[in-house]
Amino acid sequence: MVADGSIQGLRIDHIDGLFDPREYCERLQGAAASCNPAREEGIYIVVEKILARYEALPDWPIAGMTARVHQPSGGAFRRRAGRAPFCAPLRQRDRAA
Repeated sequence: MVADGSIQGLRIDHIDGLFDPREYCERLQGAAASCNPAREEGIYIVVEKILARYEALPDWPIAGMTARVHQPSGGAFRRRAGRAPFCAPLRQRDRAA
């Protein structure tokens, strides 16, 4: 589909699950370039990546990302006391089902 021009871009979800996301994006760009040598800027690639406040988007050959900056839940699962209030409505829902 890239070769015949049917699509002009790709969205990659859960890219952090890959062993080497940068290499994967480079390989996609290389494959797209070999399909269409006239394409000067490569294919438009966006990735789904949730960034922590302290993170920057890695230097990958992509156009950008689709996710937003992660806002932590205030330690709900790091502090034992935060777990019960968070989980209680879910347990109630599950009992009713």
